[in-house]
Amino acid sequence: MKKLSALIIVLCVALLAACSQGGGGSTQPSESGAGGDGQKLVKLKVGYLPISSGAGTFIALEKGYFEQEGIQVDLNAFKTAGDQIPLLATGELDVGVGQINAGLFNAAGREIPLKLVADHGTSLAGRSASSITVRKDLIDEGKFKDFADFKGKKVAISGQGSSSSILLDMAFKVGNVDPKDVEVVVMGFPEMLTAFQNKAIDIAVFQEPMTTQAIEQGLIVRWKGADEIYPNSQIASVMFSPKFAQEQPELAKKYMKAYLLGVRDYVNAFDRGVNKDEIVEILMKHTSIQDRALFDKMVPSGLNPNGQLNVEGIKSDLEWYIANGYIENEPDLDQLIDMQFVEAALQELGEYK
Repeated sequence: MKKLSALIIVLCVALLAACSQGGGGSTQPSESGAGGDGQKLVKLKVGYLPISSGAGTFIALEKGYFEQEGIQVDLNAFKTAGDQIPLLATGELDVGVGQINAGLFNAAGREIPLKLVADHGTSLAGRSASSITVRKDLIDEGKFKDFADFKGKKVAISGQGSSSSILLDMAFKVGNVDPKDVEVVVMGFPEMLTAFQNKAIDIAVFQEPMTTQAIEQGLIVRWKGADEIYPNSQIASVMFSPKFAQEQPELAKKYMKAYLLGVRDYVNAFDRGVNKDEIVEILMKHTSIQDRALFDKMVPSGLNPNGQLNVEGIKSDLEWYIANGYIENEPDLDQLIDMQFVEAALQELGEYK
């Protein structure tokens, strides 16, 4: 009888333990492993795009900055920001990244909860991976000299209702060109390269590293960087899910601190040559750019080492999208943009100098 009682007690304890570890739908952060000092690491699901503007995330991961803040990053690759938005809205993804465009504004306008929290790509002076490129033969033959020469040309962009649309509109205005006199076509960047080879397009809002590759093939000229036409344009943002931002604000601040440390390492590498080889190795590990030499030739992505978003620029872009019929429901930018996490990180790190 004593053996039976003991067995029942053991089974009850096991059952209670199992119950305490179960329970789907918990709002508590998951813990996984331990840091170097033995602290429990909190796992965060982080979306990324395999491009160099993700440098802050990649560097912070590889150099242990997230781990120092008690965070284990679970990287999840995506093709677009649009694929991340539903997961951010439900809290299935804690952190995401992507372009600030009409699609994002429309999602926010439909009251899909999102938080834009930090820079993930800005057209800084001399640091814009996006540019207006022109077929080299048109330049050599004098058929394209200035903004007015957009008239009658075929121009490729990667998507309507994007920063490329605004950039082109600004260029047309400088040249007093009627948009109706320009044929604008939409295609992916790899298709643009082929189209340049076949002379199927004249001009493109193109992107590194393909810009440098096409220049080396003698196909195009990098005519104007995006920063020369629209300085400090806010191209992309780090996004937090509202669930993460609201339920774990202290952890979100720690994430931001680690992220900015990664961004600063990137800026130091490409602006000042500090540990550049190490940083390039990290970028080659996490991006599609596998040619080491390209990192010394192409124009680097612009990342703000202080992380702030260009809020006035975002407001201006939204006004442009509204005026040009891209917005169905206007979002509340005061609800969409949340700079508290950058501000908290800067309180600890100080301004970058």
